[in-house]
Amino acid sequence: MKVDEEDLRFRCAKPERRPILPAAVAIAIVGAVGIAAIPELRQYVTGLVFAGGERLGVRPPDDEYAAVYARLNLSRLPFQLLANAKITDNLARLSREPCDKTAISSLGEALAAAQEGRRAATAYSAFAASCPNGEGEQYRAAQTLFGLGDSAGVVAITDDLLARNPSVANYRYLRGKALASLKRYAEALQDYQATIELQK
Repeated sequence: MKVDEEDLRFRCAKPERRPILPAAVAIAIVGAVGIAAIPELRQYVTGLVFAGGERLGVRPPDDEYAAVYARLNLSRLPFQLLANAKITDNLARLSREPCDKTAISSLGEALAAAQEGRRAATAYSAFAASCPNGEGEQYRAAQTLFGLGDSAGVVAITDDLLARNPSVANYRYLRGKALASLKRYAEALQDYQATIELQK
């Protein structure tokens, strides 16, 4: 059987290659825009990167937060916390503006939501000690410690708050609850009575 030469050339011809570089670039651009625009996606990707680094024994890139850690009396945060954009964004804000009350509140709430209440309370207390008008942050530290069952820590903070401002009913009430949990009932009763009087 005679094979047609032109037919043979047709069968052996290499398939036409389509350029894949433009498609790859387009996919990369869409992915980058998606990561930048969607915070949850950015947080997920950051978490994957940090988790991979942790498995390889790489330290997290926390040098930029070293000054904030020192001011807030925090040890270096682990990878899984730095993967949280709410934490890193507020650390970055506090590195630029050390007494940013909105940033410390957001950071504390993010730490508490990540089951890091002790770190949150430490950060609130250190912020209150180094920034003006820190009573609100000091009170938030006491509330956080109460949630952790650290009644002695609550009493220490509220004693200081009440020494400076004895007419705030919330301070008295929180200290009363902490004293009651420590079975110091007579002192707790005094704080409860004072709370009622201040409410009037």
